[in-house]
Amino acid sequence: MPNYLDKKRGISLDLQQLQTFQMIAATGSFTRAAQALGYSQSNVTYQIKTLEETLGEELFDRKRFSRRVILTKAGTRVLQYSRNMLELAHRLLSKESIDIPA
Repeated sequence: MPNYLDKKRGISLDLQQLQTFQMIAATGSFTRAAQALGYSQSNVTYQIKTLEETLGEELFDRKRFSRRVILTKAGTRVLQYSRNMLELAHRLLSKESIDIPA
């Protein structure tokens, strides 16, 4: 597995890419994910390509002439982690999580 830590910049991981990844996994389609998120299909493709390059793994098995994509083993692992990460990000961004009681 590749080393994700860039010594100069730290860890570079885009939460929007994880959200897009999750939508593709849920819909089984880059096109349906793009429609659901209000993105162009090329934007969705770019986000996933960039995420796969960052992780050094293919996340989807893309069958030629098939309209449906399925997760690879790496994709299944990333899906589990991405759910936890986005849950934590939503909690962090919610006002209740950072209110300190008096």
